[in-house]
Amino acid sequence: FANTIGDVTLSGNILGTGVDPNIAILSGRNIISTAAISIDTSSVQTGGNAGTITMIAGANITPVTGGQVNNDTTTTWNISNPAGGSAGGGIYLDGSTPAGGPPGVAITALTAAGTAGGSNGANIGLYAYAGTDAGSGVVRLPSTVTVLTGGNAGGNNGNFTVFAGAPSGTAISIGNVQTSGGRGNASGSVTLAAAQPNTAGASVLNGVLTGSFNPGTLNNAAIFTGNILTAGAGGNAGENGITGGAVQMQSLGALTVNGFIRTFGGGGGGGAFFQNNGGAGGAGGNLSISSLAAVSVLGDINTSGGGGGASAFDSN
Repeated sequence: FANTIGDVTLSGNILGTGVDPNIAILSGRNIISTAAISIDTSSVQTGGNAGTITMIAGANITPVTGGQVNNDTTTTWNISNPAGGSAGGGIYLDGSTPAGGPPGVAITALTAAGTAGGSNGANIGLYAYAGTDAGSGVVRLPSTVTVLTGGNAGGNNGNFTVFAGAPSGTAISIGNVQTSGGRGNASGSVTLAAAQPNTAGASVLNGVLTGSFNPGTLNNAAIFTGNILTAGAGGNAGENGITGGAVQMQSLGALTVNGFIRTFGGGGGGGAFFQNNGGAGGAGGNLSISSLAAVSVLGDINTSGGGGGASAFDSN
């Protein structure tokens, strides 16, 4: 989905299926949901590993389109930071809409989770550039929707990243986030920054993002989120628990977590009959919160390591 000269409006379910389940939504202005849709690249849709989800609003995108383009699998979209004086854009998926935009309707799901058969979860990245337009540089998700990127069984967990460049007000407003579930090598992290996205150059082909985004200078804008769960999974018999995923929240404005932050490590698996020693507990994930204003976490914070697995005894 791409529109280099205007808004991208989302009016039907967006599902990543088959062997190419990755989804990218690219807009030179805003991304707005206008129906109660599901954005889903999970194993439920793919039958295997989840696909990535990337949304970029307010960027400089080429080649230029004459309007909104849907389901394009062959164009290579080049993405760069917008020039000074550009309009910018926001990601509006909570039912709100920017001034002059179409009526918004909240989405019902945002998931890139691995849900069965040891499948991997996938990364979700949301990037919104501030510009001259009021309401640009914001990312808004429904408080009732839990973002899911975790894997299943031995699968890896995906990361969740949001950079929003609004200079004031609330830059990021989202619900719950869960990146845990898989026992693979990748622990799902959560990174939220009230800062202009910055890229040295990125591209998208068939939904796959090449290149990366980093946060620029932090702004005096607020971040609001629900529960954040990046806990590591417990180990199988005799195996170590999984390290919890890292959580990083950065802004010069107020940070509010309307719930808990849990990055604890998974417990080690108990000793098997032929393997007497239990597994070690996984380490808790790192937690970094940076703000010059008020920080409020209304629930518990748990970054503890997981307990070790109990030993078993071979009777022979």
